Amino acid sequence: MKKTGIGVIGAGKAGFLFGRAINASAHGRLAGLAAATQEEADAVGARLNARQRTGDWKELLANPDIDAVFVSSPTHLHAEMTIAAAQAGKHVLCDKPLCLTVKEADGMLEACRKAGVKFMVGFVERFNPAFRVVKDRIRQGHIGKPVMVKAHRSHPPRKGSWIMDDRKSGGAFLHTGCHNIDLVQWLFDSPVVRVSAEVAESGNFPGFTDVASVLARLENGVMVTLLESYAHPTTLPMGVDRGMEVLGTSGALYVDLFRSPVTLCNEAEGWKYLDVLTWVDAEGALSGALTEETEYFIDCIRENREPDAAPAIEGRRTIAVFEAAQRAAREGRRVDIEQWRPCE
Repeated sequence: MKKTGIGVIGAGKAGFLFGRAINASAHGRLAGLAAATQEEADAVGARLNARQRTGDWKELLANPDIDAVFVSSPTHLHAEMTIAAAQAGKHVLCDKPLCLTVKEADGMLEACRKAGVKFMVGFVERFNPAFRVVKDRIRQGHIGKPVMVKAHRSHPPRKGSWIMDDRKSGGAFLHTGCHNIDLVQWLFDSPVVRVSAEVAESGNFPGFTDVASVLARLENGVMVTLLESYAHPTTLPMGVDRGMEVLGTSGALYVDLFRSPVTLCNEAEGWKYLDVLTWVDAEGALSGALTEETEYFIDCIRENREPDAAPAIEGRRTIAVFEAAQRAAREGRRVDIEQWRPCE
């Protein structure tokens, strides 16, 4: 069977990694790469051995050799590109966050529904073995009834990047916090229903809210604390400090992706380090969460099944939480969330 042709829109860090993951996949091939300029497309495309290299993303959509596109452009462009791709009959994997507003998300979902194409959001942490272990242990009752979860993600600032502009990225809470917003809902199979928040600018990048603190409650009663920032020192060795603690009535789980990825603590097993492999790049062969996400989406296309592991509707749900948190921070009060429910 012919390999599935994939076009990548965006040649930054995410686009490059997607390109590598496609090249490493069993059933996909990198049929095209679009960048902001032709020069960038040629340079990055040569490194990835992309067949088509263009400075105009719309040219990818006109290529009959491309069955699907991976949208890894700046967030404020996601809606336009996804809608155009759907109208061109291309399946879409859109990198996180899905977009900037619920209104944009609804337009993207409707366009893909009308076109009959697969539509998935790139919540790569769902494919991270560490968080899969956490989800399994919660389901198996190893910590009793979940009560509280605390998660954090902290990055150094990225000088000169579009991320440092709220109008393009949504600020730290959306751009990096969307991972944790999604994870807490996915881990417990329960949506956020109430949120309060504080956001701030450190002053390093005017117009960019690089610090956010959020308190939330899930529908099942679990309390949530999220800390998100782009204000970490540039000496951070891994580029991102991320972790999570989950407290239950008879145990706890700790995720520390700097050290031992997952630790279980309960009365039956005491303190136990769980054997978990995270992202690996061994001997030039890319493997781990991103390649699993890529292969999964390609398989969904080839087998004509919906990408239920990370459906785009749940990207919309994350945007609804973000909008509620923005309002909570602006008005200084708790905000109940109704918009998490799927659009009609």
